[in-house]
Amino acid sequence: MGFVLLLLLELVQNHQGLDIAPTVEAYRTSGGDRDLPIIATRDGTVVMATESISGYGKYIKIQHDNGMYSGYGHIKTILVTNGQAVKQGDIIAYMGNEGRSTGKHLHFEIFTDSSTRVDPLSYVNQLSQDLFHLQVNLLLVVKTNNQFV
Repeated sequence: MGFVLLLLLELVQNHQGLDIAPTVEAYRTSGGDRDLPIIATRDGTVVMATESISGYGKYIKIQHDNGMYSGYGHIKTILVTNGQAVKQGDIIAYMGNEGRSTGKHLHFEIFTDSSTRVDPLSYVNQLSQDLFHLQVNLLLVVKTNNQFV
């Protein structure tokens, strides 16, 4: 009963972000154990690399040169530290199933300032195609504002 209630509460909460899960092909070719990289979407400085944040487990937030921030949750292994400079395409972590999660995936967020989340779909098209080619074997499973798109 508690597990069902937890799932219902999760559906009711405001969910702004992209959930990115590995493809079936990634699981099949790796035996399901392979560490799938999470890469920085843009140059910036790590302002948060924490072992636990409510609901997301291990979490990274990067401040970018344009004043915006990107957030990465449900991480298995963090590879960066607070204050570290990162470049677009750098591997910053490995995808996990930490926090409130029902399977291995990345929760990706974009902030216009340190605390205001916005719909990442508005910005995904601005990211270079090369960046997405680095995320081989990933499938976007998009859930934003409690709706699957």
